[in-house]
Amino acid sequence: MAASLLACALAMAQQGLTPPQIGFFRDSANNLRRLHGISGTFWLGNVTASGVSGAASSGRSAMIVSWQGIRVLDASGRPVGRAWPSAGPALFAFTSEGAPALAWLSSSHELLRWDGLQFERVPIDADALGGTAVSLAAPDPGRAAFLVQRGEQLWRVDLSLLDGAVLGGENIPTAAAPALLLSDGAIVCAGDERNLVIRGPQGAERTVPFSGSPTELTLLGQDWILVESASAPVHSALRLSAAALFELPEAAEMRRR
Repeated sequence: MAASLLACALAMAQQGLTPPQIGFFRDSANNLRRLHGISGTFWLGNVTASGVSGAASSGRSAMIVSWQGIRVLDASGRPVGRAWPSAGPALFAFTSEGAPALAWLSSSHELLRWDGLQFERVPIDADALGGTAVSLAAPDPGRAAFLVQRGEQLWRVDLSLLDGAVLGGENIPTAAAPALLLSDGAIVCAGDERNLVIRGPQGAERTVPFSGSPTELTLLGQDWILVESASAPVHSALRLSAAALFELPEAAEMRRR
């Protein structure tokens, strides 16, 4: 399989073709990089932005935090619309089709909605969350869904984008931070010390062997999650449909330095 993938990659390079784009990610040097690949065989693109403190990508678009504020980028990495003037940590959410949807500013407790040209504030009472937001999703146009840390437990809390009213809340007893809530209700989270857990929308769970200590899970592209670890200087990519983990090629770059 590896040989056939390599042959495919070489053939595409010889023909001047660009391999399929998975999405964008923030590398270990805080640069935004485009990631291309075929079934876990990856190619890194050039640096799209530097000084990036946070990023998430749906494959067809990305949202980033840098010294320029919070920005939306299109599939080619070009900025779209106006930036929001904030350099603090943020959570991002995309629609199920991969369009930019929401941003949560962790320091100021502001929820922003992307209208296609700019971000606008959503009137919510941050105290309604009852804890620390660790993930954000956009299950439908009128709703924001948060994963909230309350003590050692994670809760899902849904808020109306119309008036900020709490639409529902439930405890997720098997989930632990770091965790990522997806638009369809699936959750990717830390398991025991040697596993990641993919919890489907109906609660069915799959485990993925992972020997590190995950510190952050973010969207990388359609069907892909970026896994950052405190025990490794490089990142991994989790393919949800295959429940398989792959080391990103920045590892090889770092070994050559």
